[in-house]
Amino acid sequence: MNKKTATSGSLQRRSAPTVSFAQLVGAVAQTHDRFIILAGRAINVSLTLRNWVIGGYIQQSEQRGAGRAEYGERLLERLADTLQGHGMPRMSARELRRYRLLFLRYPAMWESLTPELRSRLPAPVTMLNSIRESATPELQTVPTNALVENLSFTHFVELLGIPDPLPRAFFELECLRGHWSVRELKRRFPELGLLTDVALDPFT
Repeated sequence: MNKKTATSGSLQRRSAPTVSFAQLVGAVAQTHDRFIILAGRAINVSLTLRNWVIGGYIQQSEQRGAGRAEYGERLLERLADTLQGHGMPRMSARELRRYRLLFLRYPAMWESLTPELRSRLPAPVTMLNSIRESATPELQTVPTNALVENLSFTHFVELLGIPDPLPRAFFELECLRGHWSVRELKRRFPELGLLTDVALDPFT
C-alpha cells in the first residue's frame, strides 16, 4: 500500500460521523416503530382481502344452491358452526354475512388480489360499484386499492352499514383525506344526520 492510499484511508476513517449511544437507540427505535406500522398495515390489508374472498366463495355457493334465500341462511349457519369447530376466529354467521356484503359492495377489490387468488375466484360480474359510474368526478377518483391499503376492515364494517352508495363514497374519500380512525368515522355519522345500518345491526 503506498503512502497516498494509506493517507486517503485514514481521512475516510476520521471523517466518518460518530454516533452516540442515544442516537443509536433512537435509530433502532424509529426503525422498529416504522416496521411495526408497515406490519400492521400489511395485516389489515390481508384481513380485508381474506374476508372479501370468503364473502365471494359464500356468494358463489349461494348462487348455485336451490331455493337460494333459504339455502343461503342454512349455509351460513352450517358453515359458521363448522369453521368455529375448527378453531377459526371471527367466523360466526354474523361475520360471514359481513364478508358476503363486503364482496357485493366492493367488487373491485378483486383487482387487489394476487394472481393466484384471482385464478381461484373469478371476477365479480360488476367490477365497479354503481357509485363510481354516477358520482361526481371527485368521488370517482377514489380507487378501491387505496381503500384496501389505508382502511382497516373495521372501517369497512362501518361503511357497509351505509346502504346509499353516494354518502358511502363520500365517507370513503373523507377517511382517506383526514386519516380518520374508526372512532372518528362513527362520530361523523350523526353530524350529517346519517344513521347507519351498522347501528341497527343488520348482520344478526
